[in-house]
This record gives sequence, C-alpha cells and structure tokens, in this order.
Amino acid sequence: MAATNRGIQLGTAYYPEQSPRERWAEDARLMADAGLSLVRLGEFAWAELEPEAGRFDFGWLDEALDLFAEHGLELVLSTPTATPPAWLVREHPDILPLAADGRRIGFGNRRHYCPNAPALHAATDRIVSALGTHFGPDARVCAWQIDNEFGGRCYCDHCRAAFRLWLRSKYGTIDSLNDSWGTAFWSQRYDSFDDVGLPAPDSIRPGGFSRRALLPGVIWHALHRFEQRLPASLFRLIGFRLLAVIEQT
Repeated sequence: MAATNRGIQLGTAYYPEQSPRERWAEDARLMADAGLSLVRLGEFAWAELEPEAGRFDFGWLDEALDLFAEHGLELVLSTPTATPPAWLVREHPDILPLAADGRRIGFGNRRHYCPNAPALHAATDRIVSALGTHFGPDARVCAWQIDNEFGGRCYCDHCRAAFRLWLRSKYGTIDSLNDSWGTAFWSQRYDSFDDVGLPAPDSIRPGGFSRRALLPGVIWHALHRFEQRLPASLFRLIGFRLLAVIEQT
C-alpha cells in the first residue's frame, strides 16, 4: 500500500458493481480528464465480494482497480461492512436491529445491523480478513475506509446484555449505580443490573408518567454514553483486524 504526500487531492466515490463493465474504462478516463486523483471503492459491495459465507469474489474489483490505476488514479478501498448481505441476514436474523416497539428492522437498508450481534462480528472479521489478505500489499491501494457512517440504535437482547455489562464495568456494584442515579427517589432502587432495561422513546404522559422507562432522563444519559462507545468498538474490531492482516502479508 503506497502512501502519497501531495497535499489535498480531489477524488470521488465509484460503485463498479452498479455499472456495466463496459462503462468502467470510460468513467476512469473521464475522472482522470477532470483532474481527479483518488477513487473510493467497495463500501457497499459486501454481497458482490462475498456471494455466500466464506466464498469470495475479488476478480471484478481487481479488474476495476486495474482500469483506474492505468489512468493514474489511486484507490481508497473500503470495508463493505455497512451492508450485510441477504444470505447473512437469512442465516442469522438476529443481526437485524430491533426497534423500540419490538419490530425487526427489515433487510434492504444500509447499516441494517445490531452492532452487538456476535454473528455480525464473526462475519465482519471474515470479510475484513479476506480483503486485507488480498489487497493489503496492493500498491494500487493508497488508503482504506473503515465501514460507513457508524450509528443506529437497537433494543435486542444482545444490546440489553451489552448495556448491562457496560453499567457493571462503570459502576462496579448495583449499590454504586443506585447511589449515583438517586434511585431512592420514588422507590426506584434496582436490586441487580439485570433489572436495568433499555429506555424506549416515549413522551411523558399527562400526570408526569412514562409507560416504558423508569428514571428516563438518567437512563437515557447512560444509554447515550454507552452508545458513544459502540462505533469505537466496531471501528476497533474492523480496523485492528485489517491492520493485523495487512502487517502479516
């Protein structure tokens, strides 16, 4: 992987998997003629790169990289982890995020995943390792993009368990959590971390009661702090695996 040091460069995202092959060379020429020097590829191409679990098809991406490199364009390669393919959802439906009302968010979006789902982590590790092994030493690739626009919220059992684990790590004991949150107010004291649920969005009803969340303000604050760590955790999962594989190639 070659690094450049030419100051600010102008580039674009390109999705060869969405265009006819006969169009790629012309698009590469037009980009070069327009003065572009960088092209980003692969960020939403998981289904094309891994058509089924453990079977990888990098030939079309190699072909695209060749065309752009021939026109003097450097490549930023992305991990496609923002778009879990249909076969992964079919084999592991629990990777789909759960909305606050209990509905599963369906396939057909991007970032349609629970960030704490073990099956997602395993599949992510596999595709990132394969990409790093194949393209890590590739001189055509000047940089990598990790995933795409981390975010989203899930209310599934994986997330509930991860939230409780984070609370246990942060407070140590349930008594410490109770003291910090002031749960003696209105007799809202917790007996164990297993009593703490995920707060669902809910307007305050007339009379000041919320149907689905105790201590709504305090728990929402804790949930936001917890969720701020999730992108970093997923970023480390992808980035450290990619770096480790590239260093070994």
